[in-house]
Amino acid sequence: MLPASYQVPAAIALLIGGVISCFFGYRLFRIVLTIAGFILGAAMASSIFGVSDTGPMLAAAIIGGLVGAALLFAAYFVGVALVGAGLGALIANLLFAAGDRDPRPLIVVLFSVAGAIGSIYLQRYFIIVGTAFGGAWTLIVGALALVGDRAAMVK
Repeated sequence: MLPASYQVPAAIALLIGGVISCFFGYRLFRIVLTIAGFILGAAMASSIFGVSDTGPMLAAAIIGGLVGAALLFAAYFVGVALVGAGLGALIANLLFAAGDRDPRPLIVVLFSVAGAIGSIYLQRYFIIVGTAFGGAWTLIVGALALVGDRAAMVK
């Protein structure tokens, strides 16, 4: 969780990234991958430090974000496969949620692998659907955090 003074800029960054991903995801896929890599890398690296360690947490977030952005920018096909794997995991969870159950980990892994394989063959369609869903979710979380929703600020 970010310190309170950094939550509004982070919400604005999520909002802008969500708009780019949702509406221009296919045309700007490498940029969308770079933004997603930065967000993931920053989140993972900054989670090492506590909220009270603001300086080291920001340094780790910037370094981790740059590393994550470089990795996903360079790994275009890996990014496509990750989008497919994410969609496969989403489908597995939606199917099991309809029956009020959680899927077993092996089922999620199988759906993720099937999604990754399918995304390599059907790149264009998986990129369009994946960036639209991911961008819409990021846009909603950023907008909710910007208007002060406590649950969105935690994410």
